[in-house]
Amino acid sequence: MNGESVFVLFWVLLAILSVSSCASNHDLDSDNINYLGGGLDVFETEKLTYKIIAKTNFAPFENFSTARNMWAAAAYKACNGSAYREKDTEEYSYKSGPDLIFIPYLISVKTGFVVCSK
Repeated sequence: MNGESVFVLFWVLLAILSVSSCASNHDLDSDNINYLGGGLDVFETEKLTYKIIAKTNFAPFENFSTARNMWAAAAYKACNGSAYREKDTEEYSYKSGPDLIFIPYLISVKTGFVVCSK
């Protein structure tokens, strides 16, 4: 491969990775695995309390703002638009596979409980 081909390949791969880092509405509970890594899992643990796991699609960077937005939207929906409070939330990222050249495949996650007011 010549230098120009490597340059073009790099930018194509970077564009693909950037697009894939978007939020995912994939329902991990009913739709099973998402090959881009992202999705939501919401389940009731007790009356008016839900466990929420929000994962972004893989990206070459941590993307906690998207994980937070996904989590907040899922909490709002689970509580039917009523007020809620977060409980025992945690944010972290992990590699979803080997690096592409020197670019990591990172998935950003927010997990925790939401307690609905009504």
